[in-house]
Amino acid sequence: MKKYRGTKGYLLSKLYKKDLNKIAKKKGIVTNKRKDELIEILIKELKVDEIKKYYSKFSGIEHFSVLKHELVPKQKLLSEQEKIKLKEKFKISKLKQLPKIKLSDPSVLALGGRIGDVIEITRETPLTGSSKYYRIIVG
Repeated sequence: MKKYRGTKGYLLSKLYKKDLNKIAKKKGIVTNKRKDELIEILIKELKVDEIKKYYSKFSGIEHFSVLKHELVPKQKLLSEQEKIKLKEKFKISKLKQLPKIKLSDPSVLALGGRIGDVIEITRETPLTGSSKYYRIIVG
C-alpha cells in the first residue's frame, strides 16, 4: 500500500476500509472508491482531531485518558528550545539518534504529537526516584 506523509495520512492508512467508508458517508463523500483514493480525499476533508477520534481504540469512552492511568508514566512534548538543550546535553548531532516511539502509540495520540517531535517520559521508581527518558516520534 502507498505510504502517506504526515499525521493525517498515516492515521487514515491504519484504518480498515469499512471504517473509511463510514467516515466518508458521515461527510457525504462517495464511497465506491479504492482505499488509497478515499484516503487522499479524506486527508483534504478532515482535521487531525477528527481522525484521532475515529482511530482511537477508546473512542466509545469519552472520559478515559491514556495519560491519566496510574501505570502510564508522565509524558510531555518538548519545545524547540528544549530540543536544542537536549542535543547539547547528550552531545548528539541529530534527534534521529534518540530511541523511537511510533506515531500510532496511544500516548502520542493523546499528546497530539507529530512525526519528528520529541517526548520526555518521566518514570518514578522507589529506588532511584525519578528518571527521564526521551523518544522521537516516527511514522
